[in-house]
Amino acid sequence: MKDKDLLLRLTFCLAVGGLGTVAVMCLFVGFGFSTVIGKEAVYLCLVLQAVHVAVMHSRENRLLRSSQAPLPSKKMRCIRAFAAWLWRLGALTLVASLFLILIGMLMSSLWVVLTCWIGFFAMLAGWLLRLMTFHRLCQSSIALAMEKERV
Repeated sequence: MKDKDLLLRLTFCLAVGGLGTVAVMCLFVGFGFSTVIGKEAVYLCLVLQAVHVAVMHSRENRLLRSSQAPLPSKKMRCIRAFAAWLWRLGALTLVASLFLILIGMLMSSLWVVLTCWIGFFAMLAGWLLRLMTFHRLCQSSIALAMEKERV
């Protein structure tokens, strides 16, 4: 991985920008999760993170298929799978809250607000775990390349 992956960096910046949008709109401006603007920020964050997760997943697969990175240990594979499923659970829960809004529930309804909160924080935790496992895989690919050069 000597080349700089611009698409990965761009999608990472967009995903962090989505989180920044949520922070500004829901925390600093004070709209909250139960308003239209707060929900738009959360759903925008979901879309931007989904793009970044898809790019990360393709880069992980490329590294592993081309043998540029060693196969992760069993524990790391379990952590990667847990992170992926946690992110998916959060994304599905956020989509469920959007579905509840679309079928006519109020945005301040307990079910809509609860699914939005749970989905957002599960998605955020899963994304952060995915970032950590991806960084670990990239670092092990660099170490493997240095090992091959030394030998």
